[in-house]
Amino acid sequence: MKYADGFVGVGMVKGAIDQYVAELKKAGKPTDNLRIAGGHFWLIPSVDPDKDLNEAADHVIHQVNDYAAWMAASGDAVSAAFPRIRDRAHLRETGLLQVVDVDTCIKMIRDY
Repeated sequence: MKYADGFVGVGMVKGAIDQYVAELKKAGKPTDNLRIAGGHFWLIPSVDPDKDLNEAADHVIHQVNDYAAWMAASGDAVSAAFPRIRDRAHLRETGLLQVVDVDTCIKMIRDY
């Protein structure tokens, strides 16, 4: 925590942000006016979610599996964020790819 000048995460990062703030406090660093960014893994607004999910799925599976392999090879402790995806059904189970109508997409971003 020598530098700790910002935090960027994706997915459900509340626990990681809490840990980041705790480590800042331990290091005697300020915790007001923090620079924190985040968002959803893959969130696609669509007028035809089923069609667009099917178009994007194989590309996302490839990318997630590459990240999973790289993180596992590095010994990275957060490699669980990128599980090895078996198929499209498994991708849907993970929630990493979300293809939703535009209004739902806007709500999801605002809620995040």
